[in-house]
Amino acid sequence: MADSTRAKLLQRIGATVTRPAARAPAVDRRFTMEGVQFERWRIGGPRGDFPAWFLVPEGASQPLPVVVALHPHGRQFEVGKSLVAGLVGDGSRAYGLSAARAGFAVLAPDMLGFEDHRPSLAERKGNYALQGEGYERLLAVDALVRGETLQAWMLAELSACADVLATDARADASRMALLGQSYGGQQSLFGMIVDPRFRAGIVSCGFSLVRLLVERRISHNLALYVPGLLPDLDFDNLVAAIAPRPLTVIAGRRDAIFPVDGVEIVEASARRAWQEAGAPEALRFHYADGGHDLPAGALAEALAWLHRVL
Repeated sequence: MADSTRAKLLQRIGATVTRPAARAPAVDRRFTMEGVQFERWRIGGPRGDFPAWFLVPEGASQPLPVVVALHPHGRQFEVGKSLVAGLVGDGSRAYGLSAARAGFAVLAPDMLGFEDHRPSLAERKGNYALQGEGYERLLAVDALVRGETLQAWMLAELSACADVLATDARADASRMALLGQSYGGQQSLFGMIVDPRFRAGIVSCGFSLVRLLVERRISHNLALYVPGLLPDLDFDNLVAAIAPRPLTVIAGRRDAIFPVDGVEIVEASARRAWQEAGAPEALRFHYADGGHDLPAGALAEALAWLHRVL
C-alpha cells in the first residue's frame, strides 16, 4: 500500500524535478550562542542554491542524530529558518533550537518564498508579484504551466537537504528525522512519504482531511493543493503510507484551520496501518487542549521520544 500511495503521489505532484549532485554546503557565517554552534549554509538545489541554518550543540559526541526543522507559514514570508533557529520571534516557534539543545544536529532551511529564499528587496519593491502571497502564487502557477507543482519543487529541496547532510561528518545521515509546526508539519508528512531517508517525524498541527477543508471553505497554502489529491490521496491514505516508521502527531483540539475531527479520522486509519505493519508502538498521537500551537511540554516529550526511536 505504501509504495502504491507514494507512486500515485509522485505522479500527481509532477515529480519531474531533478536535483544536482550532492556537494558540501557553502558556509558564510559562524557563531556560538548559549552552547549551540550556528552556521549559515547555502545548499545546492534544483532551483539554485538556497539558505539554511545548521545547529549543533557544543561538546556533544558526534556524529549526531539529525532533525530537519521546517518552519510554519502564517503568511509571514519575512521569516523562516531564523524563526525555528530562535534568532527572531518570541521563541514560541524555536523548535529547531530546542532540538539542538536536546542533542540533535539541526538543519533549518528556508522554504521557497520565505526569508532569504525569495527575490531581493530591490526586486520585491519593483514588482508587486514578487511580494508575499503574490510570490507564492507566482511560484505555484509557474510550476503548474511546466506540468509540475509547488509541492514537487519543495520536496526536491527537502531531499537536497538530506543529500547535503550526508556530506557533513557531524551529522549521522542514517538517523534523520523531520520536525515541523503547521506548514512545516505538512511538509514533514509529504517529505516522509516521498523520501524514505527520513526515518521518523514529529508533526504538529500539520494536517486534517483535505475534503473537510474544501467543504468548510478553509483556505491554506498553495503547496497543499495538488491536482488529483482527492478523492484517494487525502491524509487518511497519505499518513498511513508512512507506516511503520516512527511518527508523533501533535494536534490542537481547538485548531481552527486543521479541524480535529478530520485528524481523528486520519488517526483511525493510521493506527490500522501501523498495526498491520507490526509496529503499533511507533505511532503516537497527542491532543492538546489549545488551538493551532506547539506546546513546549509536548515538544520536549516528542524530542525525548525521537532520541529513543532514532
